[in-house]
Amino acid sequence: MNRLHLRFMVIAIAAVLPLAAAPGRALAQDQPKATKIELSAKPALDDHGHPRKGQYAIVAIVTTADGRYVAKRAVQFVENVEFFGRRSAQLGSVVTDGTGYAAVVYQPSQAGQHTIVARIAGDKEYAASEGTFALDATEAVPPFTEHPLPLASVGRWLSISLAVLGVAFWAVLLGVLGRTVWRIGTAPGADGGMVPAAGSRTEEVSM
Repeated sequence: MNRLHLRFMVIAIAAVLPLAAAPGRALAQDQPKATKIELSAKPALDDHGHPRKGQYAIVAIVTTADGRYVAKRAVQFVENVEFFGRRSAQLGSVVTDGTGYAAVVYQPSQAGQHTIVARIAGDKEYAASEGTFALDATEAVPPFTEHPLPLASVGRWLSISLAVLGVAFWAVLLGVLGRTVWRIGTAPGADGGMVPAAGSRTEEVSM
């Protein structure tokens, strides 16, 4: 093999190698980019910047594996609960901004630890991912406030009044019965003897 032939072989190999590697690069480019979600929580603020009692802002930051922000992606927030088995309660869905930021206001119904999950759906550009966060709620506000019934106090006093009237009724009845029995027991002839009629005369019979 002379130098000319060797040169042609080197040129041919150099021309074939990029073509052989092209399908692999095309396949890698077609695969969606891996993503990740970082979750955190902070007190929710009102319009004046004051914390809202019992409310938390659940914050999700969506990025790619190499740290680039993922914008315009819907983040679904759910809470894992135990209610006749493991279930997911929907908290809301928010689209990320240019910094991959999305947040939802969450108001737990009771204090304690709550498991919050954030998810994004996958497509041709980005892969689906999920983040989990354990929120330790120190205070909670029930979603429904129990108000006393308008006639609750009236009903309470009415029941007490009826009870007092019942006791008074039985006391009077027992008193009447007691006086009646006492009069019968102290009346003349109550020992079983005969009581002479008014105006009658008793004569002695001598033997």
